[in-house]
Parts: sequence; structure tokens; C-alpha cells
Amino acid sequence: MPAPDVILVLGGNPARIRTAAALARRHAGARVLIATADLREGEAMRRYLADHGIGGRRVWVEDRVTDTVDTFILAEEHLARWGARTVCVVTDRRHFRRAMCVAEGALSPRGYTVTGCVADTDGVYAKNSETTALRMQDCAIAWAWGLAGKLF
Repeated sequence: MPAPDVILVLGGNPARIRTAAALARRHAGARVLIATADLREGEAMRRYLADHGIGGRRVWVEDRVTDTVDTFILAEEHLARWGARTVCVVTDRRHFRRAMCVAEGALSPRGYTVTGCVADTDGVYAKNSETTALRMQDCAIAWAWGLAGKLF
């Protein structure tokens, strides 16, 4: 995995932020972007990182997200502003396939290198409730935006 410029944490679960903290310690130059629809959750995740020595200008909370596709559209604004080229997406096993497909669709056509990291959920995995139809729909939307720069 290339060293990421940005570690993008898809909020919602403590295992994700623990994994992001471990990556941020390993890649001291990387920024951490927390994507969540809940500002309180985002601030709690920011505090966790600060308590583990990762804070200040390295950490940003993006709380305008509404879904997985929106996460990457909004994240791209930050990536462009920071001059980032490599992104490591942190999510859990249940969400990983869809998140990576959406990330690749939204970001790769714009020149970003996208990698992913599955959060360690201590052996506890939620049943995958994400349907193939949802995964295909979100991937198609993300690729359309990534290639055309707009949602149809």
C-alpha cells in the first residue's frame, strides 16, 4: 500500500477510528478526514484521535455527508484543497466492497490513488445487509460523477 496523503474514515463505528488511529501513527504525514452525518460522532472521533496523539490540523471532520456516494464527493473537495493524491479508505468488512467501488468510481477518474483498510472489529461482524442492487447503484452513480463531474 502506498503511503496515504489522507486517511478517510467512514464514521459510525469505534473499530474504524481505532484502525484509522493506527494508520495515522504509522503514516505521520497523513491527514485524517472523518466523514460522518453526525457532528457529535465526528467530534468524539476527533477527541479519540487527539487522545492518541493525532490532532491539530491533521484531523478534519466532514459532517455534511448523507450517504456513501456523498461521502466521496465531499471528500474530493478536501483532497483537492490539500493537494492529496493517495487516499486510504477505512471502513468495516460489511461495508468494504461497496465503499471501495464507490471510492474508485468517484476518485480514480480524477487522478487519485485509492486503497482501503478493513477495520478490525475484534471478530464481531455485522451481517452484510448491503444488497448487490445497492452496491451496483451506488457504484454507477459514483463512476458517473467521477467521469462527468456531475450527478445525473
